[in-house]
Amino acid sequence: MGIIISDLSKSLAVGAGLTNILVHEYAEIDYSLLHKNIPIAIRDFSAFIKEFSK
Repeated sequence: MGIIISDLSKSLAVGAGLTNILVHEYAEIDYSLLHKNIPIAIRDFSAFIKEFSK
């Protein structure tokens, strides 16, 4: 739809998959991997808010 850039869209999709794992317990959680990816998720959500508010 062209609302946000493609790279951000793809990265947010990966984050959504992680959310599904955490919420629905689809797989065993690797907490070190989760910890490593929290800053990436914060960066992506911040970028999403900036893009969407334009």
